[in-house]
Amino acid sequence: MQFLLVRSDNEEIPTALWEEIINHKVYTVSNSGTSFYSSLSSYLVGTNKIKTREGMMSNLKKRLQELPQQQVDLIVLQTDLRTPEDKAWFQDNLIDKVKTPWILSKFEKQAEETHQKLAMINQSLNNAKASNGNLSFATPVMKTDFGADLYTVSDVEASEVLSSMRETFKNKALMLDFWATWCGPCLKDFPSSKKIHAEVKDEPVEFIYLCSSNGSTEEEWKQRIAEFQLDGTHLYVDEKIEAELMTMFDSRGGFPTYAFINKSGAYKPGAVSRMAALDRGQFVNLIHGK
Repeated sequence: MQFLLVRSDNEEIPTALWEEIINHKVYTVSNSGTSFYSSLSSYLVGTNKIKTREGMMSNLKKRLQELPQQQVDLIVLQTDLRTPEDKAWFQDNLIDKVKTPWILSKFEKQAEETHQKLAMINQSLNNAKASNGNLSFATPVMKTDFGADLYTVSDVEASEVLSSMRETFKNKALMLDFWATWCGPCLKDFPSSKKIHAEVKDEPVEFIYLCSSNGSTEEEWKQRIAEFQLDGTHLYVDEKIEAELMTMFDSRGGFPTYAFINKSGAYKPGAVSRMAALDRGQFVNLIHGK
């Protein structure tokens, strides 16, 4: 398992280790076992070195042919993709590989939930309307029925982005969330962000989500926003501009990064480390500079 966690993306599993995996007999599945099969699935799919889902599926099916059925079932169960659309496609194409009854039952339930989520995402995006936008530095993309305004940002200085946001949302605090579509901790914090946003609807604060183009596509960005029904202002930002913005806030470059500017325009370093750690009272005090 250690090899799977520290390997380079282009490194092959050593033959001796692969033989051990093939010959391993599964009697029970622990948390460590689940993590192992999740890592093994990611490796066999080749998510970081193969760019098309058809290529990833071909790579996975080829390697699954070498494994006993127990291993196949557990690997398929742990196969996950970045977007619900890709995940649904994989589930549809892998369900015939699963033979163990309890795993098949669980897999079918997962597939049903994925398709329901995908239907919700597509409906939200299909219902979105064109947006005239009010951000001088950004290109409007769409406005959703759940309150998200989407823009793309490129060919502009980071300093202009920041000053224009302050001007556009004058007399409002700014809650800036720097994230990426592939960032697990970012996505994990979204429900908490949505919750605190709802709790301070009556307060002068704008939630602005800045998604890096690094490793992301505009379509993945849209799907993630719709998946979480995340209202607020959403910017799909060229990765160089995003990096410059994060540097302005003394960020070390990791995702998620949060930056908070109160309604008086004062930046408060370290005011927000995780959205899950905030409650309404704390946040209201931050907004008003208390």
